[in-house]
Amino acid sequence: MQAALRLVRLGVHQWVTSPAVLDEVIQNSDPERRRDAMDLLRYADLSQELTAEVVAMAMRFRQAGLGSYDALHLAAAIEAGCDALLTTDDRFIRAASRLDSPHSKLVRNPLEL
Repeated sequence: MQAALRLVRLGVHQWVTSPAVLDEVIQNSDPERRRDAMDLLRYADLSQELTAEVVAMAMRFRQAGLGSYDALHLAAAIEAGCDALLTTDDRFIRAASRLDSPHSKLVRNPLEL
């Protein structure tokens, strides 16, 4: 993940976040992990709003088996035109790979880059 963040800081890639990311971070019960995540969010270049289109797409992903936040993250990434959604959450990666969607390969571990 550090290599991906370095590329963001260098301007090679952009980091897109959304209000769903902030909400999920705020709900983290571990104060140290929550603080670290909040510190990292300052490097985000853009924030994709959770428009009606994003929410509708997330609902379809939720019905297809993704968790609520994961569905919102994926829908926001698609709406923002992201080339990848990086996560170390193996369950999210596996669930996304099973989607019947052209976007199923968008969710990847940063080590793949």
